[in-house]
Amino acid sequence: MKDIYSFYNSILNIANKNSEAVEKTVREITQEETEKVLDLSPSLDGFCKYLASQIKEQLEENGIKSYWIDLDDIASVDHVILIAEYRAEDSIQRLLIDPSFSQFTKKENATLVSLDEWPSEKIKNKTIVNDLLETGVTPLTQERWQDYISSFSKEPIEADLDMLLLTTSLNKLPQDAKRRK
Repeated sequence: MKDIYSFYNSILNIANKNSEAVEKTVREITQEETEKVLDLSPSLDGFCKYLASQIKEQLEENGIKSYWIDLDDIASVDHVILIAEYRAEDSIQRLLIDPSFSQFTKKENATLVSLDEWPSEKIKNKTIVNDLLETGVTPLTQERWQDYISSFSKEPIEADLDMLLLTTSLNKLPQDAKRRK
């Protein structure tokens, strides 16, 4: 099993990190970048790509691997999120980063565009909703991912998180690296 982790880590360049320190760093970076936007705008609606790019850059500077996930590719929703990934002991830990999730919560004088229901109302695990609204960051497992991603669709979306992240990593390889000799 150790060889599998070594192989996976070498492909994805995931370092072994202190779980609490990584979470703290991710939350601080997310909060800082969110506050910068809120200093200029009363709402985070429509700022998902900007926030994701700023947060991703900061995470990279801090040695934290992250994935840019465009929900349009999975759920036909114009929204971008990040998933931070690191290894703690012998397990892979992930954090969903979506500081502009508030645009998907029911509020007065707001109407849905392209969705039938508010995603915040559809997510069964309300801890996910609370975390995203409070800090923009929540721990991520396959089960939590399914709950989150399915909230953007009428029908449940079957999206394997491991496969999504592996595919995302492989698609970022230079073209020469993708060719078989």
